[in-house]
Amino acid sequence: MDSEIEDVRLDQLNHDEWSTVAGPEWNDVDALHAHLSQNTNIMEASLRLPWDALVPESAVVLDLGCGSGWLTGMLTKNPRVDKVIAWDLSPALLGEVLPGMVRLMGGDVDKVERVCGRFTPIMLDDHSIDLVVMSSAFHHEPDPDALLRELVRVARPTGAIVLLNEVPYSVMWMLFASASMAIASAVNAMTTRVTIKKRGHIAADHVLYDDDLGDRAFTQSQWVRLFKRHDLDFMKVDTSLPSYPQSYRRRNPLESNLTHFILRPTVR
Repeated sequence: MDSEIEDVRLDQLNHDEWSTVAGPEWNDVDALHAHLSQNTNIMEASLRLPWDALVPESAVVLDLGCGSGWLTGMLTKNPRVDKVIAWDLSPALLGEVLPGMVRLMGGDVDKVERVCGRFTPIMLDDHSIDLVVMSSAFHHEPDPDALLRELVRVARPTGAIVLLNEVPYSVMWMLFASASMAIASAVNAMTTRVTIKKRGHIAADHVLYDDDLGDRAFTQSQWVRLFKRHDLDFMKVDTSLPSYPQSYRRRNPLESNLTHFILRPTVR
């Protein structure tokens, strides 16, 4: 028997690099900036938040699931922000893409502290963050309650948690997804002559619709129930923008607008 234990966890993490699953443009900062700014509405939607009311003086901000770092770059332009902790699972995005994206956004790389890690546990002190932001990221977490507990823990009592660019799914879409999954499951259970391939799964509180990226869908009621379980007041900001411009992708009639949720502890 070998005297040492071989540790391959880091190699496994790099093998499953998130940015390679998301698409080749995620490895080219110029192409990615062009894609996000021209073919999506997430940057425009982010400007529809009341940032002046959310960012205190000398703010320390956590951008959890920062990805390419476009939101990190935007936040570092704010003179009230002292530091943005850019936290993501992808070492490639943090090392090779984020610095260039911050510069393309007109931000200040000297304000950025990069951390490579999973969403939970968040290795930060209790009540140490003035503002937590997650853009198009929260719905990737397999355990939303565990993540929300951590966000509440690290945020200052006077701070805020902002979930940007989420898309609450309509009840009709959720019913359709549930019905189609149930039919596929029933057919596959009854016979081997026909196989219906259906990605994802249905749960009582969400639908997993993309196995590769871990995308989960929640209805408005499911979002609200989640927030109430953690004793959070919330304000919903409907940006009136779809996820993508019509010129890039035709909108599904059942698709909601990009939506932001501003969360704060309930004051009793």
